[in-house]
Amino acid sequence: MPPPLPLAPPSTPAPPWPIEVVVAAPTEEKEGPADAPSDEKEEPADEKAARLYEQAALQGYAPALGILGLMYADGWGVPQDDATAVSLYRKAAEKGDADAQYNLGQSFAHGAGVTASPTEAAWWFRHAAEQGFEEAREPLAMLDAAQRCSECGKPAKEGKHLHACPKCLSAVYCGRTCQTKHWEAHKAPCKRGGKAREALLSAPIPELF
Repeated sequence: MPPPLPLAPPSTPAPPWPIEVVVAAPTEEKEGPADAPSDEKEEPADEKAARLYEQAALQGYAPALGILGLMYADGWGVPQDDATAVSLYRKAAEKGDADAQYNLGQSFAHGAGVTASPTEAAWWFRHAAEQGFEEAREPLAMLDAAQRCSECGKPAKEGKHLHACPKCLSAVYCGRTCQTKHWEAHKAPCKRGGKAREALLSAPIPELF
């Protein structure tokens, strides 16, 4: 018995009426509100960055405080203001931000936005160096070499450094004995210096946006 023939696909009979293909005419696109030119100016990149860092700084985020300080120092996106930069550095430095500690040390070393103070500059450079901020080591070594005890006038012993008054950072001593002897002369300036440091820390963060 021969194998069955394969089935052929069923043929589709042609319709008894002619096929008419209708092509829709293209419609003209009208400009909507989204295509209309906007009167709003795009926010400059530097101002946008300053605004975002300001928002983070107002929440106490240390890196944002330090970066915002740099922006004030350079006048990038905000008015140039060294005093405001120092205030922001100080807030970030107190929170342990090494970059801000280094920048604050530079501000005190050069008197940018604050009265120059080699003693306080060394204080902040030391804190930054202790956190591994290598750039702080060279200026710290130079300041340490130049420092003399506020009471006896002697430099620090080799491999050591003089210790600053923790309240005002305006005097340094080789030990407790010299600090005690110098207290009567140091008491009044220490009080003034302490108040100035507290005012710097408590200064409000400027809100420009």
